[in-house]
Order: sequence, then structure tokens, then C-alpha cells
Amino acid sequence: MAQTAAHSERGAIALIPAIYMLAFFLECFSGAENKISREREIAADAVAAETVGAANIATALAKIVAFTDMWDSLTAVMQDSLQKGTITFDEKEYDAQRFFSNVSNVFVYMVANNAEPKALEGLDAKTIPHPTDSHPPLSVRLAALKTTLAEVGPDALNISPDPASSAVIDKLEELEMQLSVVQQLLLNPDQHRRFLEPSADNGIRACPSGGTRVLPTGDGKCAACQTSMAR
Repeated sequence: MAQTAAHSERGAIALIPAIYMLAFFLECFSGAENKISREREIAADAVAAETVGAANIATALAKIVAFTDMWDSLTAVMQDSLQKGTITFDEKEYDAQRFFSNVSNVFVYMVANNAEPKALEGLDAKTIPHPTDSHPPLSVRLAALKTTLAEVGPDALNISPDPASSAVIDKLEELEMQLSVVQQLLLNPDQHRRFLEPSADNGIRACPSGGTRVLPTGDGKCAACQTSMAR
């Protein structure tokens, strides 16, 4: 038994150089990957600036960095509410599916109530979260676009520009409602299972107005368009 332990210890010691070498290579790879990723983002910003203008891209970047955390907070509240079935807002209780039938509208409301100068504080050093890439800080991307946060800040806090970029999307409201149904299914596992369940008793039905399969609200209406879905 002592011999086995000694052999195991010698084996572990023998691996130490390899572990340090692997860590070194991983660190080098990470640094190179981050550099390439940052250069790629700067290049993409430049192409976008040529298409729609540097000021517009810079303003959009500032808005994303300023308000992205609110989307994370919204989806957390949305998930909890969908699992409970209701949400309380302004001391009133609402059916969660109906309340979040257009998540974009709820998000706009949240942003509108927080679009103040303090939302831009410390924004220069922040990055846009991404699951794989390492984005450059906002200040670096704005500098590459030859502008600063001080210059684009006022426009970034304007959540009702005229014209709005969403104006180029046909049937925006309908699309947002369809995407909201998908978001609800992703956040609520039970609702997701019922949606995929082939049983006729799962409660999922096609909305008569658009044909989209949805789980009716408590009073038998489509959560997206409020059309009655009574059998």
C-alpha cells in the first residue's frame, strides 16, 4: 500500500511540468484570441459606420452597454412570474403570460424609467457581454469611431428617436409578440414541455388570428393578441 502511494505521488510530481506548460500555452492562446476578437469588433464597427454613419453606431453601442443589464433583470423577473403564473405591478396583479405578451414593450418601459445621465456613469470601461468573444471596452470602440461618450451620451439616452430604426421592420408588433411567445417557452420549462407535448389535452392551441401555437391565458385568450381561444 505504501509502495502504491509513493508511486502515485511520483506520478503526480512528474505531471507538474506538463501542467505548467499547458497553462502557459492556454494563457498565450487566450491573449491571442482576445486580440483577434477585439480587432474583429473594431473592424465590424468600421464597416457599420460606413453604412449608417459613425455617430449612429456609436450611439447604438452606448445604448447597448448602458441598458443590457436591465434585460438580464427583466428575464429573471419574467421567468419567476411565468412559473408563478402572475406578476404584481403597481400594486395590481396580472396574468404573467399576458403581461409579457410583448417583452420588448416591457423592456422599453424599464429603459425609459432609467434613461438618465447616471446610466452613463462608468460606461467607458464597460464591455458588451458575449458568450464567446472578448469585446473591447466601450471607450476603445468609441475612440475607433472618432467620438466619445460625452458626445454620444445625450443621443444614447433618447429612447424615442425620430425616425426609429425599428421603422424599417415590417409587422414589427406581430414579430415582437411571436418572439415573446418563444421567450416565454424558453424561460418556463413547464410551459415549454406542454407546448411540445403532442397530447390533445396539453392546453396548447393555435391562435385563430395568426395560427401561432400558444398556451392560452387563464381567461382563455391568446397572450399575444388577446383573441379569444375558446374551443
